[in-house]
Amino acid sequence: MSEPVYIEVALLGMQDEQLTYRAPDTEDPAALIGCRVLVPLGNRRTVGVIVGYSLEAPGIEVRHAYDVLDSVPVLTSSMLHFTRQVGFQYLCSWPRAMQAALPAGLLDVPKLTVEWTGPELEGFWPPEVLKSRQSLRVCRYLAGRGTAKLKDLKGIVGKSLSYRTLRRLEALDLIKLHEHNTADQSRSLTLEIVELSPDFDLEEIPAHYKARRRVISLLKAQQGSMPWPQLREEARVSRNVLDDLANAGFLRIKHAPK
Repeated sequence: MSEPVYIEVALLGMQDEQLTYRAPDTEDPAALIGCRVLVPLGNRRTVGVIVGYSLEAPGIEVRHAYDVLDSVPVLTSSMLHFTRQVGFQYLCSWPRAMQAALPAGLLDVPKLTVEWTGPELEGFWPPEVLKSRQSLRVCRYLAGRGTAKLKDLKGIVGKSLSYRTLRRLEALDLIKLHEHNTADQSRSLTLEIVELSPDFDLEEIPAHYKARRRVISLLKAQQGSMPWPQLREEARVSRNVLDDLANAGFLRIKHAPK
């Protein structure tokens, strides 16, 4: 196991200069300088730029950074020096000067879509999942629904759901995290496939829910699976109808590469 590395992170747009985090595993910490990193701040995630590192523990408890977002630095050493001089000359913080130097698309916190990839039956899940109430709730919800946005998942499981919990479940091959800056960018890379649950019963849907019944009837006629754009056009329904059916366990939503 490699020695822990501690990174100094300038949080973009913040007034404070920098905070210290435990770095993700890396063999070359010097190569991280100038890269964006996703880190916890309070109970939320935010983006910063790595401006330094140390192999010595800081003497205080520090939190783990989540992920390095770049394979190469977005700010070179000369740009880091330039933004620091700009901040000094114009009486603003170094992180705010960095923020002004970066394209707007690099400032957003990546949004998460969580996809279930594990077995549907709870008896086949790893024992460590069954010992954690939060992990168990995540798995039960996703196993029945197929996929969910992180904000919707937190609404069901609780706002205390952490990114590290999701990463642990991903390491167990139970879920897959899809990160993207905007919903449009995500849709351009993947296609949503709607699948009918094998346990569905059309009679459970009251007759006055005509839109929901149209969705189920169309899926049944197409052997239980349809791309969401095609289903939306043929059934003439909104996304809310699809989400209601998924939450009720009538169908699952999966992501497939276009």
